[in-house]
Amino acid sequence: MDDYRAKITFSNYMVTELHYEQNSNYDFDAEKLDVDFNIKSKVQISQTNAAVSLSVICGREDNSECPFIIRVSLMGIFEYEGNIKSEEAKSLLTTNAIAILFPYLRSLVSDISGKSNIYPQYRLPLINVVAMLKENDDIEVIDIDE
Repeated sequence: MDDYRAKITFSNYMVTELHYEQNSNYDFDAEKLDVDFNIKSKVQISQTNAAVSLSVICGREDNSECPFIIRVSLMGIFEYEGNIKSEEAKSLLTTNAIAILFPYLRSLVSDISGKSNIYPQYRLPLINVVAMLKENDDIEVIDIDE
């Protein structure tokens, strides 16, 4: 059974930024909702734990079909045994840890957009967030012990 046990443990997460702003350039007659988003991650690794940040900015002020600008950031704390190899830890933290945090980010964006009580609730699409971040080179890794 130990062969299938995860080598990292998700301890907790905290919201580090939660921002909602109505887009003053929004065209209320727009026929569709056009919300683009940009996601970034930062992974700070030490010998026994890591802090993994995941952030998103939804919307742009210059887009008249986007009713808001939302910024959400959260940080997850992950622990692992000291006998895990550095490269293995880095691999797990830049894949599994980010994938674990993404549903929390989606939920926060959905909650805050729905609370506006003006526009339809916005949900970040279900995506392979890790593949997208790696393709766009949007994962910053910092080894604190080096």
